[in-house]
Amino acid sequence: MQDGRKILRSLILGSSYRFGSYFLMTLVIFLLRPVMVGTLGTRECGLWAAAAEIVGMYSVLELGLNTAVSRFIAASIGLKDDAETNRYFNTGFFLFALVGGIVFVLSCLTIAFASRIVPLLGIDVDMSDFRLFAVVVLILGAQFAVELPFRAFNGLINGALRQDLSALVKTGFFLVSQGVAFLILMNADALLPLFGSLLYPLALGSLLVACVNFFAWYGAARSVFPALRMTYTRIDRAALRRVFHYTTFSFAAMLADIAKTAAPTFLLAGFLNLSAVGQYKMVLTTLTGALGALVAQVTNTVSPLFSRLVAQNDHESARNALFFSMKVATVISVFISFGLIAWSDPFIQRWMEPDIMIYGAKSDAHAARGKTAETAETEEAPVAGKPSLQRERIPDLNPDRVNVDFMLTLYLLVIAMCLDRMQSPGTELLYGTSNHHHYSLLNGVEAVLLFVLTALGLKYRGFLGLGIGALVPVIFTRGIWLPLLVCRVLGIPRHAYRRALLFPLAGCLAACYPPMFITYYLVAPAYPRLFLVGTLAACTYFPVAVLLVFTREERMKVWNAIRHRQ
Repeated sequence: MQDGRKILRSLILGSSYRFGSYFLMTLVIFLLRPVMVGTLGTRECGLWAAAAEIVGMYSVLELGLNTAVSRFIAASIGLKDDAETNRYFNTGFFLFALVGGIVFVLSCLTIAFASRIVPLLGIDVDMSDFRLFAVVVLILGAQFAVELPFRAFNGLINGALRQDLSALVKTGFFLVSQGVAFLILMNADALLPLFGSLLYPLALGSLLVACVNFFAWYGAARSVFPALRMTYTRIDRAALRRVFHYTTFSFAAMLADIAKTAAPTFLLAGFLNLSAVGQYKMVLTTLTGALGALVAQVTNTVSPLFSRLVAQNDHESARNALFFSMKVATVISVFISFGLIAWSDPFIQRWMEPDIMIYGAKSDAHAARGKTAETAETEEAPVAGKPSLQRERIPDLNPDRVNVDFMLTLYLLVIAMCLDRMQSPGTELLYGTSNHHHYSLLNGVEAVLLFVLTALGLKYRGFLGLGIGALVPVIFTRGIWLPLLVCRVLGIPRHAYRRALLFPLAGCLAACYPPMFITYYLVAPAYPRLFLVGTLAACTYFPVAVLLVFTREERMKVWNAIRHRQ
């Protein structure tokens, strides 16, 4: 592979910066949220969250253009064709601008229609709140329209394998916008008489920062591609056709992802109750979704590399890159999954107060360890009128309680997430080589199977059916179907792919033994103890996993790439 060491260093830096950026953003949101709630109050916080949720749904209307533009720009950069790169960039940029303008106009029309129809329907809505909500949605919608073309810059930067630079720009914009929001909240007494509500300056500040952010994206794009020329005359019809053909299947896969996310919520509400929905949304999706996204920041950086290698007809390097990225994805995914399985119970005990435990009456396995039936009967009963800090102990295998199945459901969801993340380089390969029409079909079938099996599982197995309905489709689609597609695209023998998947998995599972002993003897529902256990587990897991999973040649390549050595 030409410039292999440089490319490897770029991928390592890109993954590291994306991981750090995601972690930092999550931390800032976690710290700023109490300030926002305390200053705005629950009413205006609810209005702000609802407006942000609506505008967030606008992303569906970009129709998968982001992945299409990134894929073709990466291929043209790999061919060192500056004219082709400019054609795809300008095609994507002005398409994004057009879509953003259409979305904003539709948003204005929808708000205008709603403002007329709501009073006629006699719906009990405070019209002052509605007007505030409408204006905030319009301002945030304008921000969305301004930011949408920036995705073309992002595609260009990622196509040049500079995900580290795009992560820096995104992080900088996020920190500036959050800093502006913090200043507005700190000066609430001065701003409130001027605007009547702090939501107005918050939305306007966010829009202003987005406008200024254009110059940051433009400068970053010019730094990686000095031949960049922005003009609508470079829009090419052939490029438009290829982009829209690619986008069709990307959009279908996106809709399937939305369906997979939304289906469990509605099925839980229909078959069980809203309490079960709360358990699922507040804890299960928070833990598995956030940590799954954290893994994705590291593993989902190779699609532009595949586009470049296939454009150069370098299939051998593409296969090597696939197997290496699968090892990286497996090492990280297994550790995250181990942590979710081993530490989720004590973490949730500490995270949630005893009287609002999400899985309420489930017995504490650690506290109950070693107790007999006789000692349980002789335990002191709670004094009347005095709240007990102990959760009620219920037999772990009681199938009639949703609470008892909570942890089992979490384990099944974690296994499904792990299998999906381990195979993510294969998904990136399909996108990077324009074979994602296979993936869109696979994802659609998985969404249908998830809906059907979750419905049946909830009906016959209660809350545990949620985990069963999530895991079984993933085993079929990611464990069987996806490997067949990847093998066909790159001409890889099936036994070679199985070996590339199973051998690293076996090494990672073996590397989990030291963290298991550390967890067994040290874990406790306290943040300092959990931090200590996590640190010790990582220090013992990763060295062993790297030695068992990666060859000496691979380890030396990574080390030399990091140190800039030949």
